[in-house]
Amino acid sequence: PERVSPMFSPDAQRIYFQSDRHGKQALYALHVERLVERIEEDSQ
Repeated sequence: PERVSPMFSPDAQRIYFQSDRHGKQALYALHVERLVERIEEDSQ
């Protein structure tokens, strides 16, 4: 899937991006803290 235009929220707690991962464009938000935890788990 294509991911486009990542952008931080004003408080830097979330990353917003567009993706077509379910077949049509949509806006998604990821909590930065959860993303960091996931990356740390994957690197162990």
